[in-house]
Amino acid sequence: IVTGLGATSAETLYGSILALGLSITSPTLIAHQFWIKLIGGSILIFLGLRLFISSAPQRKEIRFPEKSLITTYCSTFLLTLVNPLSILSLVAIFASFGISKTHVRCLHMLWLIFGITLGAMIWWLFLSSSVSFILRHHITPSALRKINWISGTTLLMFAAYTLTA
Repeated sequence: IVTGLGATSAETLYGSILALGLSITSPTLIAHQFWIKLIGGSILIFLGLRLFISSAPQRKEIRFPEKSLITTYCSTFLLTLVNPLSILSLVAIFASFGISKTHVRCLHMLWLIFGITLGAMIWWLFLSSSVSFILRHHITPSALRKINWISGTTLLMFAAYTLTA
């Protein structure tokens, strides 16, 4: 749940920035896109390689690492914050609704920010509950190894796209 709160906080921050002025924030995000891509791509490479080369633990060995709640929250918050796909997905949502600061009132922006936050929270609750259930009841170590390999490869592909786009 803390992981979801970190990701939700980052999505809410980006949603708030976008809602409070696309014309103001767009130049800033564009000006810093090199660093956002570099940091985000590097983190994705690290995570992708770590997943790709990890071996699946035996069922009796599956344990969650001992991390503090603050560390878990902050790491997920920062990972989501530097993830270019998070930024682009919110920009795409705003653009698809035709939102610009010239014809949307403050109250509408607050509802939009609330919707982003609520949607991200619901997504993370669904995702964490589903994955928890599946991992506890239906995943063998060899299937987990395949999932790690596919996830690592996917993250490496996203990293390559992020760094070259």
